[in-house]
Parts: sequence; structure tokens; C-alpha cells
Amino acid sequence: MTQNTPPIDEMPSSESLNPQTTSADDLNPNPSQAHTDSSAEINALQAENQTLTQEIERLKTLCARSQADADNARKRAEQEIANIRQFSNQNLIKSLLPVLDSLEKGIENCPDSTRTHEVAGPIVEGLQLTLTLFLETLEKSGVYPIQPLNQPFDPHFHEAIGTDANSDQPSKTVTQVLQTGYRLKDRAIRPALVMVAQ
Repeated sequence: MTQNTPPIDEMPSSESLNPQTTSADDLNPNPSQAHTDSSAEINALQAENQTLTQEIERLKTLCARSQADADNARKRAEQEIANIRQFSNQNLIKSLLPVLDSLEKGIENCPDSTRTHEVAGPIVEGLQLTLTLFLETLEKSGVYPIQPLNQPFDPHFHEAIGTDANSDQPSKTVTQVLQTGYRLKDRAIRPALVMVAQ
């Protein structure tokens, strides 16, 4: 049994078999529109890139500031610890100063006859040695007497309790020390009580 094959000129064309076939013009009906869309996309990407770059710079600055703040906080903490270590015994030393004052006054008030006395002489000598040892021990801890006589008045280390109108020293010069002051390192733990030229 033979099939009836239609003649070639009656066969359907490829266009009629594939109605979805489109031409180049159909794919890009408006080339200028496609170019505009691409430019807009590039501009959007550039704007986004600029925004991200600015954000990165902002974060870098923030990170640098945070690092600087952390470094400053660490340095402050180290300084505070150093101060605590350096001045931790300040109150103890300050409480010992009246004892030192009494020892000095006791030696100063000993008459010369007592210093040469057979019994009292060695006692006075022992007190002097004790005073010297006391001062040396304080110096090992960074404690030194303030010696303001004939020096310009310094409110950080001196406390004026009066003026000396009869002095020929320049004004604001310490003319008399009524009580020895002491400093621990560079800090006065007890200012010297002084008289100042008017």
C-alpha cells in the first residue's frame, strides 16, 4: 500500500511551520533604547560603587578612631597604675612626718652642754644618727625635703603664712622657713610653711 506524498511545491514553508521565528529587527526593535538602558545600568553601578567606596572610607576612619581611643585608654590606664604604684605609700609617709619633725626639734633644742655630757652626749649622737637614717630611708622612697629659703615663692610647694615687710629680698621671695615641707617625686605631700618678702 503506497502513501500519497504531496508534491514538493505543495509542502509547507519553514516560516509556516515555525510561526515564532523572529528577525533581527524583531529582537531589537529599538537599538537606541537598548543603548539608553545600558548607560543607565552603568550609571547605577557607578553610583553604587561610589556609595560603597564612601562607606569603606567611613568604616576605615571609624576603625582608626576606635583604635586611637583604645590606645589612649590603655595609656591612661598604664599611667594611673604607675601613679598608684608611685604614690601608694603617700599617706603612710605623710603620717610619719610629724615624728620626723619631733626628732629634728629634739636634736635642735639640745644645748651644747648636753651634746658634750658624758651620759647625754651619746644619746644625742644616737638621735642624730637615727634622724640621718630616717632621712636616707625616705630618700630611697623618693621623698625629699623642700628647701625654699631665698627661693621664689611657689604655691605648689610652699604655703605662705605671712609676709616679711622688713626683708631686703625681692618681692615674693621666701625669707623664713617655719616648717620643712616634703615632696614625693615631683608632688608635694606637705608644703613648706614660709614667710615671704612683701
